[in-house]
Amino acid sequence: MPLLTVIILLSGTTKIDVFAVIVLACIVLVGLVQVGVNGWSDLVNRWEEKRARDWPMVPAVIDLVTTATWVQDKPLAGGGPSTPTIYEHKALLTYSYLNPEPRSGDYSRSFGSGDDAKDWANSCKGLKVMVRVDPRDPSRSVLRAEDIDAALAQTPTTGD
Repeated sequence: MPLLTVIILLSGTTKIDVFAVIVLACIVLVGLVQVGVNGWSDLVNRWEEKRARDWPMVPAVIDLVTTATWVQDKPLAGGGPSTPTIYEHKALLTYSYLNPEPRSGDYSRSFGSGDDAKDWANSCKGLKVMVRVDPRDPSRSVLRAEDIDAALAQTPTTGD
């Protein structure tokens, strides 16, 4: 059906049809930019989070926090020279939960700097969170960004 819609839009000659094609092209372009800026893994994470929103929740604890920085030269289309080096800073969290046996899962979040990733990851160490567990496969779980943010908001801060 979507292919038929595109063909109908492309076959039009009125100003409204041309406008619709331009809007469709802009939507596709925004999607491609989103993947380029946030990375494919972040897009997959968002998809998993949406899919798991209605799964049962169980308590978990973030046991292990690490950070990583990836350096990558992205070649230009057509085999031209590489673009400048791109750094991707990620915080990686590992959490454990019981359902009914001990289980674990991972979560990652991208940051603009390595220091931001480290600070955020360290603030999550030992944090009690709620994870969504696949009712058909208890070994599969998803820690959603909003659930981490809610747990962080409820964590009291200590003054020095």
